[in-house]
Amino acid sequence: MPDKNIVFIYLKGEKETLRKRLMNRKGHYAGASLLESQFQLLEEPQNALILNIASSPEELVEKIIKKCNLEN
Repeated sequence: MPDKNIVFIYLKGEKETLRKRLMNRKGHYAGASLLESQFQLLEEPQNALILNIASSPEELVEKIIKKCNLEN
């Protein structure tokens, strides 16, 4: 029986958006050269809260709080 207190959050993004972000990263082991293979292997989750990475981090946190009923 699945634990109802666990919520998987999938931050979904377009390949080009992710490529641009990776190109701007400095000193990270996973560069843009790995992106294509990662997309080929990706299995999107079936039972997750799916959020688009085009939103700001603040908006993403707000959505997670709201959807997971974490508001005070």
